[in-house]
Amino acid sequence: MTAEDPKDLVCLVADKNTEQSILTLLDRPEALAIRRVTFDILIHPEHDPGCLLRSPEFLRSLAGWRERAAAIVVDPEIDAWVWSDSPRVEAVLGWTGRDPDLRSWLRDHELLDPSSPKPGRPKEAVEKALQLVRKPRSSALYRQLAREVGLARCA
Repeated sequence: MTAEDPKDLVCLVADKNTEQSILTLLDRPEALAIRRVTFDILIHPEHDPGCLLRSPEFLRSLAGWRERAAAIVVDPEIDAWVWSDSPRVEAVLGWTGRDPDLRSWLRDHELLDPSSPKPGRPKEAVEKALQLVRKPRSSALYRQLAREVGLARCA
């Protein structure tokens, strides 16, 4: 990005999974109820610690922002977003037709508190669920979730 080519948005993310999620979501402006925006997505070479501790220094090298800058922090981790109550989550994670269903399995394995809509350790829950169905955790998985899971029930 240069001062001659300013973007509407620059996202600094910790990893490729988050990059693919954000990229796919921004490619669905109608689902976000926004106009189409121009953007860059940058992956911090130091991942989570770099984003947490050195984001300002990393982003300072970008030109053209001056008084137009604001920060938005995704907290908790992107894996929490995976746990929408959409039926597409089970399909993308490879759980369609399995018995028990995914949420019951999560509760049975103490990965989901019955009173909570999302696992307390969302990344661990994703990894264990995928391990059981022998499906690799990948950026493509996050891209597919961002493309297929509706945002209306997102919390």
